[in-house]
This record gives sequence, C-alpha cells and structure tokens, in this order.
Amino acid sequence: MPGLAGHVALHGTAGDQLVRDMAVPLAFSRLAHTLDIASTHNAALACDAGAQNALSHRVIADNGVVLGIDGEIFSMADPEGAASERFASGEPGHPAAALVKLYRRFGIEFATRLRGHFALAIWDAPAETLFLVSDRFGMRPLYYLQNDACIAFASEVKALLTLVPAPPPVDEQGLCDYILFGIPLDNRTFFANIHCVPPASILTFRNGQPPSTRRYWELEFHRGPGAFRSVDAAAHALKTTLQDVVAEAAPPGLPLELPISGGLDTRCIATLAVACGSALRTYSIGSEHSEDLRVGPLVARQLGLPNHAWTLTPRDFIEWTEEAVYLTDGMYNPIDSPILFIARRLPGDARVVLDGASSFDGRFRFLDPLLFRLLPALYCDAGMTLKALVAPIVHHDGHPAPRVLHPDYEPFAREHALAALRALAESVPPANQTNPFDRIDFIDLRNRLPRCNVMGTVLLRSRCEVRHPFFDPRVVDLVTRFRPFLRAKEKLVLGRLIHMAAPELAALVYERTGIPADSHLARHLLAYGTTVLRRGAGRLLPATATKPRVAIDFGAWVQHDPPLQSFIRALLLDAPAARQTRFRPDAIDTLLKHLFTGHTAHLPLVGRMISLELWRRYFLEHQTPPPPAT
Repeated sequence: MPGLAGHVALHGTAGDQLVRDMAVPLAFSRLAHTLDIASTHNAALACDAGAQNALSHRVIADNGVVLGIDGEIFSMADPEGAASERFASGEPGHPAAALVKLYRRFGIEFATRLRGHFALAIWDAPAETLFLVSDRFGMRPLYYLQNDACIAFASEVKALLTLVPAPPPVDEQGLCDYILFGIPLDNRTFFANIHCVPPASILTFRNGQPPSTRRYWELEFHRGPGAFRSVDAAAHALKTTLQDVVAEAAPPGLPLELPISGGLDTRCIATLAVACGSALRTYSIGSEHSEDLRVGPLVARQLGLPNHAWTLTPRDFIEWTEEAVYLTDGMYNPIDSPILFIARRLPGDARVVLDGASSFDGRFRFLDPLLFRLLPALYCDAGMTLKALVAPIVHHDGHPAPRVLHPDYEPFAREHALAALRALAESVPPANQTNPFDRIDFIDLRNRLPRCNVMGTVLLRSRCEVRHPFFDPRVVDLVTRFRPFLRAKEKLVLGRLIHMAAPELAALVYERTGIPADSHLARHLLAYGTTVLRRGAGRLLPATATKPRVAIDFGAWVQHDPPLQSFIRALLLDAPAARQTRFRPDAIDTLLKHLFTGHTAHLPLVGRMISLELWRRYFLEHQTPPPPAT
C-alpha cells in the first residue's frame, strides 16, 4: 500500500488540495492508484491506496476524529496477551472505522495492543490533539515536520518537501550517520526539520508545542525461568508460534508472493504457509551461479510451488538504482535494493508479499560467546556497537577508513562518530547490559533492523502490501528468551524447525554454509573452521581465495563490467563540485580504482556515495525523477 499523508493547520483551515499535493509523490511508480481523503475544518488525511487496495478504507472522518493508517493490523491483544479482537486478515487491510471505535472505547492506549505492521495517525479535533503511532519495529515509516503554521506527516519524506521552501535545510548529522554507519540514527533524516517517528512510540502534539514521545514497548532479553538454552527446545517453540503467525498472515484463497532464496528464513515461511493451504507464487534472483538462484527454485519445486527464477546482470543494477534512491528518499543503499527487480515483475493481481527477513539474525560471530569468556577485553562497547551498524567506515576512535572525507569535513565526522557511538552504548537499558551480546542485539534491533527492513517494505509497497511474519510481536517475544548462542547462530534453530516440519527441505543446503540446513553443531563448527582457514589462506595467497557465498556478486560486476564502471564514474567523478564539501575528489578516484581491481570492501561506501549524489539531484536540485517502471 503506497502510503499516508496528513496536514493539521494550527491556524485557519486545512485544505484538501494541499493534502492532495502532498500525496502526489506517494503515487510515484504506481501502476494504478486511487486517492481517499478524510477531513475536518483544520485537518485532512489522504491515502493513496492503489487499485489493489481500493476497498481497504484506511482514512475516515467520524464526528471530529480523523484517522488514517498505513500498513496492516491483524488483531488486538488483551492485557494478558491473548487476542481479544481480530480483524479481517484475508484482506489487504480493514476499515478504519473499526480503529475509530477502538479509540473512542480505549483512548490512544488501544494502539499499544495492536498486532501488525503499521503507522497510525489520529487527529482528535475536540481535544485539539494529534497522535502519531508506530508499531514495535516501525515497519511502516512515518515522517513529520512541525512549524508555526502546521503539523504535517507522510509515509515518504518527498511528500513533506511540498510544504517547505526550496532548498530545504539539510541535517548534516543525518547525512554523516549515513556516510559513516549506513543509516540515519535516532529519528533523523537528511533534512533538519523532518523527523521519523521512532519504533514502538506514540507522539502526542498539543497546543502547537513540540511532540511528547512515549515508548510503549522495550526490547528486553530474558534469562530467568522459561529461557531457551537448547536448539531443539527453541526450534519447537518457534515452530508453534510461527505456525500461528503465518496462518494469520497467509490465509488460504489470497494470492501471496514470496521472494525465496537459498536461506532459511523464506524456507520456513514457505513450508508453514503451504501447510496452511496458502497459495504461494515464488521468485528467486541472483547473479550467475549463485547458490540462491540454485537452491530457491529447488525449495519451490519440493513444495510444489510455481517459481520464477531470474539471473541478474550489472545492467539490472543500473536500471533499478535511480528508482530505488528516489523511493527511499536517498536513505538506502541501492546495492541493497535488488528486491525492486522483483517488485517490477509481480503479476497484475499481486496483493500481498511475504517478507522473509528474520528479526533475530545475531550480529556476532559463531564463537564469540565462547571467546568472550576467555578474552573479555576484546569486547569493548565501541567495537560491539560498530558491529550493530551497516558496514561502518570508522574505527573505534572515530577515524574514517578509507580516508576519503574532505579535510574540512573529517573533524566534524570524527567528533560526530564518537558522540553517536557513545549515545548508542548509553541507550542500552540495565536489563540488557548482562553481556555484550545482549547489548549488540539491542542496538541492532533498535537501529539497523528497523531502518533497513523498512526500506525493503518501501520498495515493495509500490506494487502491493508487505507482511513480516518474523517481526510479529509473538515471534519477537519468543526470541528474547533465546540465549546469546542461539541468536548468534539462529540458523541452527531455523534448520531444526524445517527438519521438524519438512525433513526433505532440511536436507537441502543452506547457501551461506553449503551444508544441509539441519546439520548438527559439529558439522557447523567444521564448516565455520574451514571458512576461516580459506579466508586466511586467501589473504596470504590471493590466488587461492574463494568467492563469498552471496546472492549477487557485486564485486565481480564492478571488477569486470565496463558499462557499470562507466555508470559509477559518471555519477561520482563527473558530478558538480557541490558534493565535494564532504569527499575528497582525488580520494574518490583512488577509491574507484581500488574497487574496480577487486577491493570489494569499498562497495558499501561507494553505494552510499551513489545514493547521496542522486539524492542531491532529486531532492535539492529538484531534477526530474526517474521514469516509473512499467
């Protein structure tokens, strides 16, 4: 579902046309769309619902209350955790009128008990109060700005830019976050006056004052009674919980799309969805000879599911880059955006995509829990915090690597990096300070996962709704009871789950390890040790180095494809000098030479530089956006 836009006038009247203008950018790249508007005299909300979701009433005005929702809500839990009220899970959404009734009955507290992936806006005219609410992980982005005249909010930043003078003021901290850490941190965007509603939060706007923020849920890892210490116990509990969640998200009779890889997350969802009688259509992508492109179709065939398998080429990356940057407001690396390739090829009757991303892919290595006991000094806060970010380009002391920042910009970046790392470490509550692995998973689940996964949703929702079984509150609450080792190697748990549900699928290899999904710990240890030895040998004797098991070998592409090299050079070296206040031009040229000769560690940074250059063109210089794919 494309998104939501709203405007509350602090003085005077909010016109429907103003909200229509805000909603226009939300229709970018939609094959067909409709616009619903609900309003009172001083507030208006618009929803660009799309043809597939036209019957899903997501905005409503009811006796002074205006409500809008982006995303989906499946049920509302009672205080003891059971589902007290269910919504129509077979549809892309449910009538917004049901939410208004809940608001009148329970007040804004009803939102804290909703199960689903959503952003919610409620304007209560009699109380002159605006509420903006996010789900636990903020899986549907909602951005807002506030000035003396209005409070405005939208699912994409570009919709809010219709309300600010050009050029809008830039937030250097948000930009620096992205350059150094791969994501804007906290609630920052690339613009100084535009912020993101944090996950699990209720923002309350009253009397023209800045919003008060209340976090209604906090991640906490449990170690007492009920904690899971064995792979079998964890897998059995996860299977039971995930079965219920998948049955809710993938009801029979609804066309469902599932991008399926060589990993285990999508394999779990596919297995359980088929057991529920769901009608799945699957898709697999990868560069030539990738394990994902081999194993994904095998999984589909074992389950009797239709599968489209596409071999990606450098040309495909060039074609999706500009649209990916525009759709994500520049805040997502186009190298991480291949899902847009599938989004463009979904069938015309596609309504729901099941997202296979896992909510507990531990950000530490297999042997770290053991090494920590032997060498705890290696696990400092700054080092562990860096692991929870997206390919950071700074060291523990804040110095960037490689040295590509402009000399005038580098001191600011270094000071900002140190402050950001310190703030992240201090954000971890005492309950999660038991060991560095609880700390790193807390930082990861509060920062990297929401900001990265939400962008995959943005890329997919241009065609249809997205559902995330692994991010359901019931699954997350269960995973908080796994000991660190099980979170570090969660694929052991998923492999055992698949073995319980479909042994023939568990016998297929897991693409990261190259061994069967249900292999026991000893075989995983052997595979892990072999990989370490091969990597070490490859550093000493480059000729013996093995290719990493990746779905898309961007490293090979940039090393061997001249058109892709020309595309990158044209963006980063032939651009105007405006962006060179942050990067040294000579360093960029050197960086690209290293990249094109096989130094693939520079890929994340080069991808960020590409997105920043395109963001500057579209959002600061207002160049014509890329044409929508048809």
